[in-house]
Amino acid sequence: MKLEKAVWPVWIGLAVFLCASAFGLHIFSGQFGADDLLIDMPVVEFVAGYFVVCLIFWCTAPAIIGKTAPFATRNVFMLIFALGFIARLAFIGSTPVMENDHNRYLWDGAVVANGLNPYAQTPDDIFETAKPGEILYQLQEQSGPVFDRINHPQFSTVYPPIAQGAFALSYLLSPFSLDAWRIVLLLFEIGTLGLITLILQQLGKSPLWAALYWLNPLVIKEAANSAHMEPLLMLPVMAAVWLTLANRHARATIVLTIAAGVKIWPMLLALPLWRQMLAGPKRMIVNMAVCGIILLTLLFPILLAGLSPKSGFVAFAGQWNSSSAFYLIMLELVSPLANLMDLETLDAPRLTRLVLGVMLLSICGTLCWHRASGNEAVMKRMFLITVAIYLLAPSHTPWYFLWIAPFLCIYPNRGLLLAGVTLTLHYAYFYYLPRDLGETYQFGIVWLIWLPVWLLMGFDLLKDRNREPAHA
Repeated sequence: MKLEKAVWPVWIGLAVFLCASAFGLHIFSGQFGADDLLIDMPVVEFVAGYFVVCLIFWCTAPAIIGKTAPFATRNVFMLIFALGFIARLAFIGSTPVMENDHNRYLWDGAVVANGLNPYAQTPDDIFETAKPGEILYQLQEQSGPVFDRINHPQFSTVYPPIAQGAFALSYLLSPFSLDAWRIVLLLFEIGTLGLITLILQQLGKSPLWAALYWLNPLVIKEAANSAHMEPLLMLPVMAAVWLTLANRHARATIVLTIAAGVKIWPMLLALPLWRQMLAGPKRMIVNMAVCGIILLTLLFPILLAGLSPKSGFVAFAGQWNSSSAFYLIMLELVSPLANLMDLETLDAPRLTRLVLGVMLLSICGTLCWHRASGNEAVMKRMFLITVAIYLLAPSHTPWYFLWIAPFLCIYPNRGLLLAGVTLTLHYAYFYYLPRDLGETYQFGIVWLIWLPVWLLMGFDLLKDRNREPAHA
């Protein structure tokens, strides 16, 4: 009873602090208008505040979860849910802070809801060729500032068809409404929270660990303020994890294929499941065929439009990189080889991506080489593959942290949780960019983001290995 009473003030204090931070950022977000000059925005103040809020959460949340008495779990969980829900609602009507991806989502949703292929034309092409009376011209007129603010308008959309369906749902709720899109994301997040809770209960763990996702300030900001589409992805991924624990491997692979209709990478999580099915090869082959048919069906609109240099998928695969220290290391190592090969179609960035891809597949192959001992071991492999995808990705934007955040409720790795703090420094790029100091960010701030994460992960790994003989 004394322990419960000692923890409650900390939970309530954290609740008040996080809610106040959310409402404060809503008010502060007005200084990041789409028409404001980047050099005039209070970037340093935002980054400092964002960093401190996430750091306080990282320091307190795991500790108080572990110290909360079991008989207080229900009441604390209700507090956690209410707090996370209020913090997300606090951002309704707010200005996305230094983000504009939502404009592409809203435009794509309008295109799909009107029965058109969003991969067929780039926004630039639409601007140049759409004529009065045509649907695309009318949508431009109806979109207000949305169409004009689409980022990278020279490329077609990079978001697969299941994501497009969610964009269209937002349009049907309220055309070109950012807040309607936020409501869609909130519904997906509630579903994800429910699945995380079910998984934790199935593992015999306290459902309070779900707070590492639901109350995480970085998760809340990137989903509720910036309105990034990652919650669409993590709902089916967590559903697949839950099905895996329930020994429904075939259904889990199908759900992962659906998740690949949001972003492609969850297909790799099916590998540990197929490895388990290898004991019955016919069942595995049938399942792989079904997943292949579903995936080809999902990808058909993309393939129909073609993978030209204007395709967002081609551009993303070949050009995108952001805030990844490991990518910079590999690029430096691979560049001499690329120069030696002197291939026009395989420059240093593309060759680096190829090497990273080979590394990822090697990790997947190593993890899946032997049959797992049980469903929890399969789930652990799914987590490790997700971490490998995350750490080897050429781009490390804050919202990609949402790929691993639900898993960290199950495997609360301190180093990876720390990435949810240091990734706030990503936004410092927008301080250096208008001052022509991009290299300062690339070779300075990026390392401040990742070195603490790598060091803490390495320290914990060594500590765990040193502890193993003591338990032998």
